[in-house]
Amino acid sequence: MASKIIATRLFTFANSLLDFCSANQYTFREMERNTAEEAPPRVEGPGGKLRTWRTAAKLTLEAAALKLGLTSASTVSEYERGIRSPSFASAKAIQKLTRGTVRVEEWGFDPKTGRKAA
Repeated sequence: MASKIIATRLFTFANSLLDFCSANQYTFREMERNTAEEAPPRVEGPGGKLRTWRTAAKLTLEAAALKLGLTSASTVSEYERGIRSPSFASAKAIQKLTRGTVRVEEWGFDPKTGRKAA
């Protein structure tokens, strides 16, 4: 009986600790933001415009990824740095989220067909 009570309390403590860490993870990431001196190099094109918009909107990479329906913040970072281009569906989501600041045409898509422009 005593071991069952100990196990239950240990399980409850572990869950509380996990909840605390998850809740404060956002705060820790916010504290890790780059200062002006450590800012990443400026990227031109739609990725740079996306980063400018996101930072002006005070969204983290994680928050932007959630709003875009993406599973990873690193995907948004890769779009911003020009390492990766979004699919047409993601480009449309970016256009909608940014209210036209970053348009699908800037990623190389034809807005009517959804195909890459030649």
